[in-house]
Parts: sequence; structure tokens; C-alpha cells
Amino acid sequence: MKKHDNKCFYCGEKMTKNAGLKQRTRDHLIPLSRGVSDYIENIVPACRSCNSFKGTKTVDEFLFSKK
Repeated sequence: MKKHDNKCFYCGEKMTKNAGLKQRTRDHLIPLSRGVSDYIENIVPACRSCNSFKGTKTVDEFLFSKK
């Protein structure tokens, strides 16, 4: 979280500890369901809203779908 200044990797908004759309979560750039292990290089901070919307997409698929 410190590396990203407590901001969402995807939308850049500040995240909170409180429940809600901007609650901080951790997201896998390549989802575990795609067969990737749970290594630190694959994890980024994401707000609940972006994490939920991303679902099982890879980071590239997600960013493309936001255009």
C-alpha cells in the first residue's frame, strides 16, 4: 500500500479501511483462476469498486474494457 500511496492501482483514487466502494483490497494482476500463483509481483492495491468490476479479467483485459 505504501508503494502506491494508498491509491488504487486502476483508478488512482485514495482508498479507505472502511467498508464501501473505495475500501482497499488486494488484486491479482493475473487472476488465480488463470493458473498464476499468489506471488507478490502479481498483487496490487485496488479499491473494492475496481476489484469487483475487474473480476476474472487480466489487467490488460480490464484496462481495455474501460476504454
